Amino acid sequence: MEEFANAAVSYSPDGTRVASGSSKRTLRIADVATGKELASRDTPFGLFSVAFSPDGRSIAVGGGGLSVDEMKSRGHLAIHDATTCEVVCVFDVEESTKGVSYSLDGTRLAAVEGSGAVLVIDLASGERASISTEGSRTAFLANGTVVALDRDEILLVRPPRETVARFPRDAAGFNVFASRSREVFAVDTAHQTFRVMDMNGMPLGEIAFKIPTPAMALSADGDRLALASGPHIRFTEVSTGQVLWHKKTERRAFGLDIAPDGRSLAWADADARVTIELLPK
Repeated sequence: MEEFANAAVSYSPDGTRVASGSSKRTLRIADVATGKELASRDTPFGLFSVAFSPDGRSIAVGGGGLSVDEMKSRGHLAIHDATTCEVVCVFDVEESTKGVSYSLDGTRLAAVEGSGAVLVIDLASGERASISTEGSRTAFLANGTVVALDRDEILLVRPPRETVARFPRDAAGFNVFASRSREVFAVDTAHQTFRVMDMNGMPLGEIAFKIPTPAMALSADGDRLALASGPHIRFTEVSTGQVLWHKKTERRAFGLDIAPDGRSLAWADADARVTIELLPK
């Protein structure tokens, strides 16, 4: 039975720690300055995504079975303590989950289920809302609006289910990423590009990439984009498309994140080994 290799990485809000998870079923937290592992924990399923909470105290993880059949029937969505990696709570999900994202105020958690539906959970009440989509990621904008991808539209949804805007999109795109501090997001298109847009649907820039679909991260200010495709990682200015930094790696990057201050980039390989790269100012 063929299994998928995958990894994910996330900076803490203050940029001092990185959390990583992978198909190897382990969550790790490391110190950015020293590279020292601070905590780790084995997980019951492979991890497809990790995300620090805005206050830096918790880490949400999404995952599931690693084969095509298992992804449809074995799901995992949990919150861990960001100091010890201990499990704080586990949510009842039947399908695999990925694209985990906290709202900026930390009150809601969103994840994409194996069917493509976006699950939004109110962390105080436990109330759930499901948004029917066909994407593989979701993201919160700074104002709390959820960005989700449907067959031929980009949806902006105010939780729990109020659609506030719809924009046409290329049907082949399945990924969406948002900046931490602006109402700016990026989606991949059928033309092998990532298009960066504001919440009015206005394009701010478009960056080309090569197959296979890369790992990607958007800077906190939304002005720069990091892409990993094969053995290459590129750090690009959104408005001009200029490549500001490039590296050919020995191992393929499956997960990327840009530090909140934009000064470094973290990438993780299939074994959740994390490398920190300094970026140009």
